[in-house]
Amino acid sequence: MKLESTPGDMSTWREVDFALSCTYIVPDQLSDPSFSLPKAMTSIPRNLTFDYGADNEVTGVFSKEYIPQGTRFGPLLGDTYTKDNVPKEANRKYFWRIYSGGQLQHFIDGYDVHKSNWMRYVNPARSLAEQNLVACQNGRDVYFYTIRPVEPKQELLVWYSREFAQRLCGQPDDLRLKRSDE
Repeated sequence: MKLESTPGDMSTWREVDFALSCTYIVPDQLSDPSFSLPKAMTSIPRNLTFDYGADNEVTGVFSKEYIPQGTRFGPLLGDTYTKDNVPKEANRKYFWRIYSGGQLQHFIDGYDVHKSNWMRYVNPARSLAEQNLVACQNGRDVYFYTIRPVEPKQELLVWYSREFAQRLCGQPDDLRLKRSDE
């Protein structure tokens, strides 16, 4: 398969390109039922770590070691709801929309730390310059792919792939990250 962008530029890649071209697949750690910590805390892969704020709450996810471009994390885990069975009191902060055939199929809700995984703690990128992960839908799941190498002690920061953003808003530029000089 020939991609139309240079190896370093993944901005025009389709979600299938990320899936077919991933170099490494990093699985979640299996949660030990004897641990008292929730799944969202115990599922973090060995090459990543959490950063904590003064209140002992997770403030981000950081690399412990070099992670090459093309590495896949996931899938994102959580409760699954259709648009008709979302609880009225649901906190939608951690909702991810999943589409099929152009229609909303369901939501993945990463709010519950006992049902979600570590991916709920990855912060959104504020610019293209700081983005190092892209979120892609593959089937009924969401995966994060590294779009550039991630250095040790660097925070993982995610934004939507072009196709994902287009499904969410209709036009990919509506959810496009800006370069830091824009």
